[in-house]
Amino acid sequence: MVYVAPLNIGTRDWGMLAIVGPIEADRETGREMMNQWAALLAIALDHAAVLKSLRTQEELMRRAALYDPLTGLANRTLFLDRLDQAIAAHQRQPDRHYSVLLLDLDGFKWVNDSLGHLAGDRLLVQVAERIRTSTGDADVAARFGGDEFAILLDDSPGGAGPAAMAERIRAALDVPFRLGEEEFVVSASIGISRSTGGYRHAEDVIRDADTAMYSAKAQRKGSHAVFDVAMHERVVGRLRTEAELHRALETGAFELHYQPIVRLDDGSTCAFEALVRWRHPVRGLVAPNDFLPIAEESGLMPALGRWSLAEACRQISAWRAGGLAPDGLRMSVNVSNRQFWHTRLLEDVEESLRAASLDPSALIIEITEGVIVHDVQAARTKLAALHEMGVQLHIDDFGTGYSSLQALHHLTIDAFKIDRSFVAPLATDARSRELVRSIVSMGLNLGLELVAEGIETPAQRDQLRFYGCHHGQGYLFAGPLVGAEAEAILRAGTPVDAPRLAVPAAG
Repeated sequence: MVYVAPLNIGTRDWGMLAIVGPIEADRETGREMMNQWAALLAIALDHAAVLKSLRTQEELMRRAALYDPLTGLANRTLFLDRLDQAIAAHQRQPDRHYSVLLLDLDGFKWVNDSLGHLAGDRLLVQVAERIRTSTGDADVAARFGGDEFAILLDDSPGGAGPAAMAERIRAALDVPFRLGEEEFVVSASIGISRSTGGYRHAEDVIRDADTAMYSAKAQRKGSHAVFDVAMHERVVGRLRTEAELHRALETGAFELHYQPIVRLDDGSTCAFEALVRWRHPVRGLVAPNDFLPIAEESGLMPALGRWSLAEACRQISAWRAGGLAPDGLRMSVNVSNRQFWHTRLLEDVEESLRAASLDPSALIIEITEGVIVHDVQAARTKLAALHEMGVQLHIDDFGTGYSSLQALHHLTIDAFKIDRSFVAPLATDARSRELVRSIVSMGLNLGLELVAEGIETPAQRDQLRFYGCHHGQGYLFAGPLVGAEAEAILRAGTPVDAPRLAVPAAG
């Protein structure tokens, strides 16, 4: 006889239970016993399923707590735990060494901003896979968050040293990444800290690797550096400078100096370039290279650039109102990468011109090739709007970037400034002379104004005039001047006596 009964409990349905056995003549039905077996079996199956689900959930929770959900690498919590174990092992056995490599992708923010976060996530997954392949199973690779990765390396004799590992990862990242139809090359700046530092806490190892990483990024993106004590002192100094810059912006400790731009045919001043300076209460006048990079990296440049723009417009307007500015005198203001892309630049320019009651034609906006290289189309739109406003647009440091011809072809610009690195060897190097001649000829053929930077000798000035360059700037004429000194030049009409044209030697 076949007995069949459903197996279900609550909302769970486990199917059917069939039992084959002899007919029991002494019972009217086997239903009661059959139902008991079915109920017991259903409960047992349900219990096993619950246990399996709990184990699965426990594993998922464990992975969520210890692994990065996007890349599958260890997360910060697991990495620090393994690093604590490595520190303890080194303290027990001083010959068991370890190293930590901290990686930060160069230019990742641009991928997120231009292609979107989904593309950025796909890039991070590919980067993680290359790191995993480069390091192998013996080492711990982790994603700390964002575009920052860390590697715990067994630094025992016979293993790959940290510098060799950094080079291996760098080589792996050199192969272009594919995102959709596009290919991208991404580099990573890597900082290294080693067990020889005598660490007792994992966070201290990470701190020093982070310091070394920023040192590498400052020297050359895509490179690596090993931590030393001098780096720590530099970082402390940088943090101190950053804090002082915040206070300087609040207290008005910045000022503008003005360097004349002259006509090379007669030496008359046709414009000034406004250059921001920091007057420190203890250090005096701080060199621009000592604070502008820090201001840019720390996000202060938009506010500082906005102030510089307004102050430059106010100053030339005051010169005009006082009868000091000759007809056509212009003021040139530099706009940084962050100020160009991450501020309301058009509105800031309009507000500065309006507050100073200044005609837009008196203002020159200078940008470098590096500002526009990331997104020429977006830059073109913004520059076209500025040009329609009546503002002059100049490309600064022309020839030092990778987009010179592209900039000339796609962007609405009025002039470019020939970088000082081309001007300096004019008198001694024939190849430099030919290069500058070509740049000037190209600018003239395109109907652009040309300004040569860094003119320091009469020979350089005469050679540039001979080639047809319109304007010059440099210490031959005057360096950056405070407002009163610039006014004195305006009263005199020219920073130096008008030069006589000298015919340079052939070549």
